[in-house]
Amino acid sequence: MTGAESIDLSTTRGQERTLVAVIALAAGVIAAVAPAEPTGTPLWDIVLKFCFGVTLVIAGARAPRWTPMVFAAVAAGLSGVTIWAAIAWIGLLAALATAMLQRRSRLLGAFAVALALQALLRLPAFGFFGLPSLVAGVISIVLLGAGYQYSSRLARKRVRWAIAGLAVAVFAIGIAGSLTLLGARGDVERGVAAAQRGLDAARQGDTDLVVAELGVAERALVSAEDTASGPLGQGLRLLPIAAQHHRAVQVATAEGALIAREATAAVREADLGTISLRAGQVDLDALRAMAPRLRSTATALEAGAQRISAARSGWLVPAVRDRVDELLVEVEELLPEATRAADAADVVPRLLGSDVRQSYFVIFGTPAEARGLGGLLGSWAIITADQGRLSIADSGRIGRLYDVAASNIVPDGLASDWYLEMARPTTWPQNLTSSPNFSTVADVSQAVLAGASERQIDGYIYLDTWALIDLMKLSGPVDIPFQEAPLSAENAPQFFFEDQYRIEDISRTELFDTLAVVAGAVLNRLAGDVDLPGPEELGRVLGPAARAGRLQMITFDEQANDFLTDIRLLRPFGDSPAADFIGLVHSNSTASKLDLYLERELLYRVSVGADGAVVGSATVTLRSVLPADAPAYTLQEDGTGGVNRPLVSLYSSNALAQARLDGQAADIRVASEYGLGRYLVETAVPPTGEPVVAEYDLSGQIDPSQPYTLEIWHQPLVNTDRVRVEYTGPDGSFVWEDDLVENVILSSAELVE
Repeated sequence: MTGAESIDLSTTRGQERTLVAVIALAAGVIAAVAPAEPTGTPLWDIVLKFCFGVTLVIAGARAPRWTPMVFAAVAAGLSGVTIWAAIAWIGLLAALATAMLQRRSRLLGAFAVALALQALLRLPAFGFFGLPSLVAGVISIVLLGAGYQYSSRLARKRVRWAIAGLAVAVFAIGIAGSLTLLGARGDVERGVAAAQRGLDAARQGDTDLVVAELGVAERALVSAEDTASGPLGQGLRLLPIAAQHHRAVQVATAEGALIAREATAAVREADLGTISLRAGQVDLDALRAMAPRLRSTATALEAGAQRISAARSGWLVPAVRDRVDELLVEVEELLPEATRAADAADVVPRLLGSDVRQSYFVIFGTPAEARGLGGLLGSWAIITADQGRLSIADSGRIGRLYDVAASNIVPDGLASDWYLEMARPTTWPQNLTSSPNFSTVADVSQAVLAGASERQIDGYIYLDTWALIDLMKLSGPVDIPFQEAPLSAENAPQFFFEDQYRIEDISRTELFDTLAVVAGAVLNRLAGDVDLPGPEELGRVLGPAARAGRLQMITFDEQANDFLTDIRLLRPFGDSPAADFIGLVHSNSTASKLDLYLERELLYRVSVGADGAVVGSATVTLRSVLPADAPAYTLQEDGTGGVNRPLVSLYSSNALAQARLDGQAADIRVASEYGLGRYLVETAVPPTGEPVVAEYDLSGQIDPSQPYTLEIWHQPLVNTDRVRVEYTGPDGSFVWEDDLVENVILSSAELVE
C-alpha cells in the first residue's frame, strides 16, 4: 500500500463529509462577495452566489475525478493574469493530484472546485457580451450533471424534487411577471408617444399643447410604473435576466413619469410668453421666478438620465432595450435644453440690467469689405438695458469715433503685434474687427473706444448685414432715405449688395451711412414698437445667423460668456475640441467693396499615419468676376481696375512646411495666434475670373488612439465658401464636400465607411 493510499484510507467517510461541508460553506461565503450580479438585487444576489458556490463544491466532491480537472482547467485558462487565475491553477493542481490516487478523493475534488469556482465567478470580459457567463454556466452544468449522476439514489431523488419545485416556482413567477409587463406595455407606448409630442410642441413654443401632452405622458407612465411595481411583478426580481428586464421597465417608467411631471410643472409655472420683448420691455421678475423650477427640471432630467442608464443591461432583449434606449436618448437630448433654460433664467436678467444698467456697443459689420471677424466696422450703436427695458442711447458712423480712438492707447499684451500692426485701431477704428477672435476685438475695443459712451461699455454685439436682414423679419419693413418703398427682409439683400451702390448724387460718406440708418430704424422698432416672439421662434429666425458668426455677443462677465457660448451667440476662436483645425480668414487690404464679388474654395487633403503623424495640404482658390456695369462705389479708390487684394490667412493646428502662390514659392508671413499657426499671403485677384491659388503644405501630430476630428472655421462673408476635405488614415478614408455656412466638426468615426 502506497503512502498516498494510506493517507486516503485513514480518512473516515464521516470526517470526509464534514470537511467537504466546511469547504463548501467557505467557498460559498467567498463566492457571495464576488462582483457578479445575477439579478441586480444585492441581498438576493448574495444568497444566490452563496448557494451556487455550496452546490458546485458538493457536486465536485461527488463527481468523477475528470470533472473537477476540466472545471479547474477552464477557470484557470480563461482568467488571464490575475490572482484569481493563480488560485484556479492551484485548484487544477489539486484536481490533477487525484489522478495519483487509486480511489477518488472527495476532499480533493471539493477543494479543487472550491478554488476554481472563485476564478470562474470573476472571469474578465472576453468575446461578445455574456460569453464569460455562458462559459461559466455550461461548465457548471457539466459539473452538476456529473455530481448528480454519481450521487446516491436518495440524493438524486431529493435533487429531482428540488428541481421540480424550483421549476414550478419559476414558471409561476414568470407567468405572473410576464402578464404584468404586458399590462404595462400599452401605458408605456402611450406615455412615450405623448412625451414625444409634448417635446415637439415645446420646441415649437405651443405651451398649451405641451401641458396637455405631458399630462397624458405622466398619467400613462405612472400607471405603467404602478403596474410594473405591483405584487405580481415583484417575483421577477428573484430570477436572473428577468430581474434586469423588470428593473429596466420599472426605472424607465418611474423616471419617465417624474420627468413628465417636472416638465409639466415647469411649463405651467414658467410661462415663456412673459419673457418675450414687448414694447421694448422684458418682465425680469417673471424670468427670475422661473429659475428655481427650471433648475429643478434640469436636475431631475440629469438624475433621471443617470438612473435610466444604470438600469440598462446587456441582458435585455432588443424590444425592451430599444425602448429604454429611446427614452434615454430623449432625456439626454432634452437635458441640454433644460439646462440652457435654467442658465438663461439666471444670466439673462443680469444681461438686461436687473442689477445694474448695462450698455452694449453694437458693431455693424460690412462683409462687402472683409475683416477677420467678418466685416468692416462701418457703423455702430450703443444700446442700454435697464431693468429689462432696451433703448438706443447713441448711434453713428465710425468716422465719429476717430478722435476718441486717437486719444487712447492699446495696453501691451492686449493683442498680438501682428493685429496691432495690420489693424492700427487707434488710427483706423473701423479695423477693430481685424481678428477672428471676438474676445480680442472686445478687449481692444474697450481700450480704443474708451470715452465713446458716458458710462463704461459692458459688452459688444457684432451684427453683420445678413443678420440685420434676419432682424427685419422680426421688426417688419422700415422707411429709409434714397428710396420710396420701405425696406423689408425680402428686398434688403438686393438693396444692400447691389442697389445702394448705384444711388447717384450722394457722397461716399452718405452712402455708407445707409447701414447705420437702416440698423437704427430696425433697432428702434425692436426696442419700442414691436412685440417679439418667444425664445423658440427667435431661435428659429436668428439661430442660423448666430451659428454662422453673423450675430455675436460678448461681455466681461465670464458666467454670461459661458452661457452665450452655449447658445452659440459667442464663438471662441482657437479653442477647438477637435484634433485638427483649419480656418480660412481674409481681410480686404483696399478701400473697396470688392468682396461682394469674391468667391473662395478650400480643398484640404490630410493623411494620418498609424503613429498619429499628420501630413496635409490646403489649397485655397480665389476668383472674382466683376459685372461689366459694376457700380463705381464698389471699386477701390486708387482706380486700379477692380483688382481685389485680400490678405489671406490660413489658421492651422499644424506646422507649415512650405507654401506656393500660383505654383511659385510664396512670401509667407508666419505667426502664432490663439494656439494656432497663422500663415498669411498677400494676393491680387483679377476682376475677370482667373483663379488665384495658394497652396500650403502642413505637418503635425495627433493622438493615434483617438478618431481623427477636424474643425473647419467659418468666416461670415457676403458669399459662401465651398469646402472639400479628403481624409486617409489607419481607420479608412472619407470625402466631405459642402457649402460652409457655419463651423463644422468632422469625425472619421462617423464618416469612414
